[in-house]
Order: sequence, then C-alpha cells, then structure tokens
Amino acid sequence: IGGTLIAEEIEFEDREVRVHAAFANNDGDIDPVAGSFKLLGIEIQVIPSTRVIDFVLEDLTEDDLLEVRGIVNAPGVITAFRVRNRGKNTNDDPIRLDGPVELPDETTVGQFTILGVPVFTDVPPTTIQPSCFFEILNDGDFVEVRGFDSEIFSEDNPAKDVTLVTAEGCPPT
Repeated sequence: IGGTLIAEEIEFEDREVRVHAAFANNDGDIDPVAGSFKLLGIEIQVIPSTRVIDFVLEDLTEDDLLEVRGIVNAPGVITAFRVRNRGKNTNDDPIRLDGPVELPDETTVGQFTILGVPVFTDVPPTTIQPSCFFEILNDGDFVEVRGFDSEIFSEDNPAKDVTLVTAEGCPPT
C-alpha cells in the first residue's frame, strides 16, 4: 500500500520447529493462565500474535490432532507462530517433530533427542536421509522426524522417516 508491504504473516522457516501430534490431556498439560499447553511433553506457548486456526486453549480435549509451528524459546519450550486443530486423531494420522537435535553419549546407537523427546530409529524399516546421517549428525542440527502412533518414538515403535535438514550430503568415501 503506497509502496509499503503490509505483512499478513511472517515465518522463519529455516529454523521453524514443528510438532504435529494428538493432545494427550494429562494432568497439567493445559495452563490457561500462562497460555500454554504440552504436546509430546513439549511446552507450547500461545501468545497474542500466534495465528490460531480452529483452536481454543480451554476447549482442548484428548486426541485433538494439533499442528504447531514456532521457534524454540527456551529448552523444551516453543513459542507458537501458528496452532491449528485438525480434529480428532484417527490413529493413522502422521506424527511429526522437527527441531534441533540433542545427541546422547556415544554408546547410544540409533537414538537422539529433539526438544526433550527421545527419538529411536530402526534401520530398516526407518528411512533415514542422508545415508551417512549418524556419521555427520551434530548437536543442534535440524532434523525432521515422522511416525504413526500415539506412542511415537519408543524402542518398540521407532520413527518411520528421519531427515537431516542441515546436511550438505555425505562426504566422499
């Protein structure tokens, strides 16, 4: 307008964390006073500038399928840019967790943590990109993880797809 761009939405996609999962509604998972809730054990803060779609914090119920986009505000805390309620989980809806990795000690094989959530892999059937994923993975690298199940990322139910976003490929052998 008059040579000025009026933004409707601003996103920081290169470091945008995402959590798409069913709300569990355990004790303490909703704090209406603080404007926050927990999803996969991660605290999600809803602030006045958060774009909310089909979402009211006080109306959340167990198995509501939520999509959250935001930034890491503090360890294990996301400030949401956007929260969308996709309705009830059908148990075959994909679960997604994208964020910075925290590596365990060297003795742990096929496992890492994103925002405090342990992620287990099983190769195969977990699809991991790039093929040298664990050889080049570093603390803070940005990883996208997908799975199907409310008990995602356990040793009995490993992630289905894992992608290292910040990688530039495997080094030549």
